[in-house]
Amino acid sequence: DDGAISGRAVVRLTGSDGGLTLLDSILPTRSPQVEATLEYELGPDDRHLEVRLIIHNPHDGPRSVALGFVLQMGKRLRRFFDGCGENQACLMAQRGTRFLAAGSDKVSYGLAPPAGEAFSVALAEKELLLLSAGTFRLEPGATMTMPAFMAVGHGTVDEVTETLLTLRGEMPRVPLTLHLDP
Repeated sequence: DDGAISGRAVVRLTGSDGGLTLLDSILPTRSPQVEATLEYELGPDDRHLEVRLIIHNPHDGPRSVALGFVLQMGKRLRRFFDGCGENQACLMAQRGTRFLAAGSDKVSYGLAPPAGEAFSVALAEKELLLLSAGTFRLEPGATMTMPAFMAVGHGTVDEVTETLLTLRGEMPRVPLTLHLDP
């Protein structure tokens, strides 16, 4: 759908899970061989994409499926992480991350799961982040959707963080100015 009928553009990629080559080169895993669809949806005037990873088990038996995203942040971007600030090393010890953001002079972007959800960071190496939503048991014929938001801004981490927190239904931070009398 290019948005002409629904007003929302959707890009859909479909295939089957074959594992993650980068991860398998370090720690070989066995692919659950499920069907996977990745959707990016953009509405008119939106400053964010709705991202959906949809997994379907076409087999007769249950499958154990690890869901998540690989995010590569550019070298030129200033990175900012929920609960860790600019300290990327802190992510590995953190139990849940509500958002990740990055910005430069002209563009900023961020990624967040929906309200009530959080990513766990399975790998944080330089600009590469492996974000896990968890491992799930998928019964025969079952389908599971993992949604997320990707916000785009004009260069400030604050701008995309505010957008992501609003999309999550959380109150964004409000600047406060104090004037102290001597």
